[in-house]
Amino acid sequence: MATIISGSTGIDRVHNDAVTHDHMPTGSVLQVKFATYNTNFQTTANAWVNTGLSVTLTPRSVNSQVLVAWNQQLYINTGAVWEAYKAQLLRNGTVVWTDPYALSHGGHTMIHMTKEGDSYLDSPNTTGSVTYTVQVLPAYAPNMTFNHGTATSQIQATEIGG
Repeated sequence: MATIISGSTGIDRVHNDAVTHDHMPTGSVLQVKFATYNTNFQTTANAWVNTGLSVTLTPRSVNSQVLVAWNQQLYINTGAVWEAYKAQLLRNGTVVWTDPYALSHGGHTMIHMTKEGDSYLDSPNTTGSVTYTVQVLPAYAPNMTFNHGTATSQIQATEIGG
């Protein structure tokens, strides 16, 4: 059975077989970008280091918000110390969010493998290209391996119409 759709029911907003972003209601998902990173690395730095997690999108509206969510695979072999790390999110090289508390930890003589993640709702106020990058700051005598073995970490940016 055929369905008849007329312009009087609102379908006149469809052009060229697509609904354009400027006709979507506030709160609609306009686009999703997803990236993975699986290169194994260790750090003993007492400074912020890039994790390799990065995703780029170009917002369709200056009123959009971008929900950035990530998870980072981590292997801790503590030996006899307590270990943790903090995370921060950068937009085009500028810090937009820093975790006020340390994520993940290992106790005395503990081996610990985990995936830790977080999210941040950003308002980039641009229609230019935006790159989000995750950095970590090891703490308390770090002995951490990120993306241990064949593990993969992920990052996702979701544009939400404003």
